Amino acid sequence: MPTPESDLNRFIAIKLPFLLLTAIMATISGVAQAEFQSRGQYFVTNYSPADYGAGTQNWEMVQDSKGRLIAANRDGVLVYDGFRWDLIPLPISTPLRSLAITAEDRIYVGAVGQFGYLQADSVGVLQFQSLSEDFEQTIGDVWETYVTHEGVVFATRTAIYVCSGNTCQKIQPDYSISRTFLLHGSVFVSVPGQGVGVVRNGGIDVIIDQETFGGDMVFTMLERGDDTVYLIKRNREVYALSLSDGSAEQLRDADGRPVLVPAETYRATRLRNGNYAFATISSGVHITDARLQPLEQIDRVSGLRVSMVLNVFEDRDGAIWALLNNGISRIDNPQYVRYWNEDTGVDGTVLNLSSYNNQLVAATSSGVYLGNPSSLSMELNRLNEVSTQVWQTETIEVEGRSYLLVGGNDQLSYWDGREYRTLAAENVRSFYASKQTPGRVYFGYLQGWGFKDLEVDSAGRLRIVREAIYLDPPFEMRGIFEDVRGDIWLLARFNGIFMVQAGFESAEEPEVTSFTYDWADPAEETVVMGMHPAGDTLLFSGDTGFAQMNLAEQKFTAHDPAFDPLFHERIVMDVFPVEMGRTLVLFNDGYAVMNQENDGSWQVLYESGRDIPEASFYAIAQIGSHIWVGGSEGLYRYAMENRPTKRADFQAVIGSVIIGQDSLIYGGFSEQETLLDLHYGRYQVELHFGAARFHRYAPLTFESKLEGFDEQWTATTSDPRRIYTNLPDGTYRFRVRATDMYGNVSAEDTIQIRVATPWFKSWWAYLLYALGSAGLMVALIRLRTRSVVRKNRELEILIARHTASIQVEKRRLEIINEDLRTQDEHREKFLSVVAHDLRNPLMIIRSSAELVEDPENTREEMLELTGFIRDAADRMQDIIETLLEDRAKKIRSEVGEGTRVKVDTLIRKIVHEFKPWSDKKSISVEVQPLEDELYMNSDAAVAGVIISNLLSNALKYSHSGTTVRIHASRKDAFLVMAVQDQGQGLTPADLRDVGKPFKKLSARPTDGESSSGLGLHIVKDLIEGLGGRLLVFSEGAGKGARFEVHFPAAHYEPEAS
Repeated sequence: MPTPESDLNRFIAIKLPFLLLTAIMATISGVAQAEFQSRGQYFVTNYSPADYGAGTQNWEMVQDSKGRLIAANRDGVLVYDGFRWDLIPLPISTPLRSLAITAEDRIYVGAVGQFGYLQADSVGVLQFQSLSEDFEQTIGDVWETYVTHEGVVFATRTAIYVCSGNTCQKIQPDYSISRTFLLHGSVFVSVPGQGVGVVRNGGIDVIIDQETFGGDMVFTMLERGDDTVYLIKRNREVYALSLSDGSAEQLRDADGRPVLVPAETYRATRLRNGNYAFATISSGVHITDARLQPLEQIDRVSGLRVSMVLNVFEDRDGAIWALLNNGISRIDNPQYVRYWNEDTGVDGTVLNLSSYNNQLVAATSSGVYLGNPSSLSMELNRLNEVSTQVWQTETIEVEGRSYLLVGGNDQLSYWDGREYRTLAAENVRSFYASKQTPGRVYFGYLQGWGFKDLEVDSAGRLRIVREAIYLDPPFEMRGIFEDVRGDIWLLARFNGIFMVQAGFESAEEPEVTSFTYDWADPAEETVVMGMHPAGDTLLFSGDTGFAQMNLAEQKFTAHDPAFDPLFHERIVMDVFPVEMGRTLVLFNDGYAVMNQENDGSWQVLYESGRDIPEASFYAIAQIGSHIWVGGSEGLYRYAMENRPTKRADFQAVIGSVIIGQDSLIYGGFSEQETLLDLHYGRYQVELHFGAARFHRYAPLTFESKLEGFDEQWTATTSDPRRIYTNLPDGTYRFRVRATDMYGNVSAEDTIQIRVATPWFKSWWAYLLYALGSAGLMVALIRLRTRSVVRKNRELEILIARHTASIQVEKRRLEIINEDLRTQDEHREKFLSVVAHDLRNPLMIIRSSAELVEDPENTREEMLELTGFIRDAADRMQDIIETLLEDRAKKIRSEVGEGTRVKVDTLIRKIVHEFKPWSDKKSISVEVQPLEDELYMNSDAAVAGVIISNLLSNALKYSHSGTTVRIHASRKDAFLVMAVQDQGQGLTPADLRDVGKPFKKLSARPTDGESSSGLGLHIVKDLIEGLGGRLLVFSEGAGKGARFEVHFPAAHYEPEAS
C-alpha cells in the first residue's frame, strides 16, 4: 500500500532531478521567470543550512510559551529566538521526523528508530530522555508526534505508541498505516482498504467506512472549525465529513465542479483565520480559503528558497514558516501584503495610482503599468508607448467614453484601451477632470496652470477644442482641484495654496487668492504635499500633519493633537476620502486608515507600512478591498480583510549565558527563574537574548538591567547581548525586555546570577586574618621587648665605659690644669726675667736717646751715644732669638715624643666621620688600597688635623656627583699621603698663595660653607713641624686639585711576645 512518504521518496528519485535540470536551464535562458515575473512577490526570509548551522531537511516546527520556534532537523533540534539559531544535538544518530509540545513546554520528539522527550537540566540545557528503550522490536520512522487526550502519541507506518508519563503502550495493527492526523485532540488514522479510525482505549477503532467517501486512500484530514472535518483523498478530492453522524459530502465549487487541493500536497494545516496552508513537494506553499478555494501560491519564483516543502507552521504573529527539503523560509503575512518591484517587472519609483476600466494603473518614473487587481496572481503589463516619467494618470469621461489621461515630462497623452496617442507636448505635473464642465480638464504645469476643453472626433480620438494657460501664480503646480462651487484650488508645494473663483474664464486676468498654512506652528515652515476635495471641505497634507478647510469659512482645522505620536517625525504625503466615510492617510513610510466621527474627531482604524523602512511612499489608492501603496521600492498591495492582529503581548527570552570564551552555563530552558552559581574570578559573563516577534524589516530593540550592579536600565539597542566583566561577589538579577516597531513592550525574562564569595573574603579567612594579625603583633611586641632589653644593656655598658673614660679624661685634664698652672707660674717668672733682662737695654736706649736730643753734643759724643743704643738693641735681639730658639726646640721635642700612628686606620676613621657630609653633597669618597704597615711619627690628634683639613677642603670645593680619592704609600724614606678631588681646581696664582694665612683662593665652597683662609696654613705649619712638606698640583681652574703630604716614614717594629 503506498504512503505519502513513499510518494515523497519516489518524487525525489524520479522527478526532482528533472525539475532541478529544468530550473537550471530556465535560469540560464531566462524563460523560467518570464511567465511569473510580474505576478508579485511576498515578504519571504530564507534561511539556508549555513544560516542555522544544521542539516538540510526540516520536518516539523512548534512554538513554546515564550514564543521560541523549535524545529525538527535531521541533525537535532533547532531553536530560534528571533536573533539566533541554536542547534541542540541529541545523543541519537538518526534524523528527527516530528515534534510536539505540551502547555508546560515539554517537547516530545520522534526520530528514525526511537522517540522520547527533551527535559531541561539544572542549567536550562535540553537533554534527551528516551521512551523507546523498552521496546525490543525495531521502531520505524516516527513520522508524527501528538499531545492528545489519550497521552502522547508517536506514530510510525507500522505501529502507534501511546505514552503516559514514562510508561508507553504499543498498538500494533495487522495492517500498515498510511497517515495519522490530530483533530479535536484525538488521533485519526487512515486505514488502507477500510476507512478512517481513531486511537482510543489502547487500540484503533474504525469509525468511517471507506465507501462513505467513495473509496481510495485518505491522504489528509483537516479541521473545519466544528465537528465537521475535511477528508482529502489521494486523488485530491475533498469530502466534508461529519464526526457526529459519520456522513460525508463531496466539496464542490460554485460551478458544481469537485474541489481539488493543490497537486502533490504533502502536509497541510488550518490557519487561525480559517484558511488553509498546503505544503507541496514541487510547487511551494498554497493558501486557500475556508472552502479550499485557492488564494495564494508562494514558490521559488515568488521568493521561496526552494519549492519542495515538507511542512508548514503558523506562528503567533501570523507568519507562515515553510519547512523545506533544503532550508527554512518565513513568509510574513502572505494573505495580507504582496509587492512588485524591478525584480518582478515594475521599473522606477511609483508616483501615482489610479484605475481604468477595472484595472489598476501605476504611474512610475519610467512608464505606466496596468493589471487586474482582482486576479489571484495579478500580472502587471507595461504600456510600451510610455518610457518617460509620469506624474499622474486619471480616468476622464468625454462624451460618454472613458480615456486614461497620462501626464508626464514633456507630454500629455491618453490611452483608450486600444491605442496610445499624444494630446500636447507639455510638461504636466497634475490635472483634474471637471465635475462642473463636461469635457474640461484643469492642468498644473511646471510653471503656472490652465485648462483644456476636450471632445471626441469621428474616429473616437480626443482633440482639444479650447485651452488656456495662466502664469499667475508662476510656480510649479503639484496639485489642482475643482470644488463643488466650481472654484479652482492650486497647490504649489513650496510656495503656498491658491484659489481662483469660478467664472475666471470671462476675466482678462483671473483673480488669485493665496492662503497661509495657519494650522501649523508659525515658527515652523510647513511644506504642503497633497490636496483632495471631500464634499464641502478640502483635505491638505504636509510635513506637520494634515488639516481640513471648510469651503464656506475658508478656515483651516488641524488634526487632533492626540495623533501627534502617529505623525512624529513623519511626513503626510497625501490624504483623501474613500468609501464608508473613511480617509486614507499616506505617510512617507506607511499609511493609516482613519474615520471622522460625527463630532468631527478622528479615529485611527488601522495603521501599516512601517515594516518597510527602506521605502519612501508617494502614492496611495483603494481599489476594491485592497489598498495599493507606491513608492521608491515599488508597488505594495494590502488586503485589508486579512490584516494581521498586532499582538501587544510577547515575551523577551534569555537564550543562553556564556562565561569566558565559549563555556555555556545556561541553555535558556527552565520552568522557573534560574539561579546561576558562578565562582569568583577575572572573566566575562555574556548573556544572549531575543524575543518572539519575528519580522525581516523591523528588528526589535532591547533594554536590560543587572539589579545589584546597574543603577538603571540601559539605553535601547538592537544588540541582543550584554557582557559583564569581573563581577564582584554578590547576588544579582538580570532583567531584559524588548520593544517592537509599534512601541509594544514585551514581558520581561529574568535570571539570577550569584557570584560566590572568594576564599579570601570568607568568614574563616577573616578569622585567619585576625589570628595572624594577633600573632604578628605578639611576635613584634616580643621582638621589640628583646630589642629594648638588649639596647638597655648595651646602653648601660656604654654608659659605664663613658663614665670610666670621663673619669680618666677628668684626671688627665686635672694633670693638664696642674701643668698649665705650673707653666703659668714659669711664664710669670720667665716674663719677669725677660722684663728684667730687657729693662736694662731699654733704659740704656731711653737715656741715650734723651742725650742725643741735647743740641750741644759734639759729633764724637753723638757717635758714642748711638753706639750705646746699637749695643742695647743687639742685646735685646739676642735675648728674643734665644727665646724663639728655645720655643722651637720645645715644639720639636713635643712632636718627637709622639707615638707611631697607623695610617690606614686613621684615614678610614676620618673618612667614616666625614660620611654624613659627603652623602649630603652626593660626593663619593674612595679610599684606594693602602698598605697595611704604614706608620707615621706623630700625635694622632696632629695627624688627624692634617688629614681632616685636606679632606674638608676637597669636600668643601667639590660639586655634587664628583669623587674624592685618598691614597697613602711609602716612597723611598718618605710617607706620601694624597687627597685628589674633581673640584674647581687652582689657578697659577692660587698655587703661589697656598699656605699663606688668611689668604682665600679663587675657588668657592659649593654648598655655602664658610672659609677662614687658615686651614692650609695650619696644615702646612704642622707638616713642616713634623719635618715634612706640602705639595699642591692642579692643571687649572675646573680641573680639580691634588694635595700631597711628604714626611719621613716611621719604621714598624712589632712588640716582643
